[in-house]
Amino acid sequence: MYKIGDKVIYGQTGVCEVTDICEKAFIKNQKREYYVLKPYNFENNIIYAPVNDNKVFMRELITKSEAEDLIKSIPIIVEKLSKSEEATKEDYIAKINNHSLEELVELTAIIYSKKLSVAKMKKRLNAIDEKYIKIGENLLFSELSAVLGIPIDSVQGYIEDKLK
Repeated sequence: MYKIGDKVIYGQTGVCEVTDICEKAFIKNQKREYYVLKPYNFENNIIYAPVNDNKVFMRELITKSEAEDLIKSIPIIVEKLSKSEEATKEDYIAKINNHSLEELVELTAIIYSKKLSVAKMKKRLNAIDEKYIKIGENLLFSELSAVLGIPIDSVQGYIEDKLK
């Protein structure tokens, strides 16, 4: 069970802070215990997540040390990707739903590589690629931002600096 003040990953929302734990009767006037979550990237939103419900993925954030190790491993993760395989929408969804930061690195690397290829032909990414790189970067960068204590818009530069 999480405590008030804990930071968690909640589904595709990303980083949230547990601001309260309360009882509410949302469905058929049956009281249930809920985490009250405040998403980091959606300032005015509040999420009520049932305490004893596993329908939406929820986990603690990685540690700062794990974040630094992940960043160091990015070149290895990217090197393992097969250039010849074409990723599909289903592959993207599977990587996101796996909730693994390594898979989010793979997802963003695959699509970023595509972005560079199509840019050489003076084209843009298709809507599916745009959608999933945005989701992947949001989930990956929001967790790294929270763990490393840096603004989310500084995460990419932080990673690039660490990998130089």
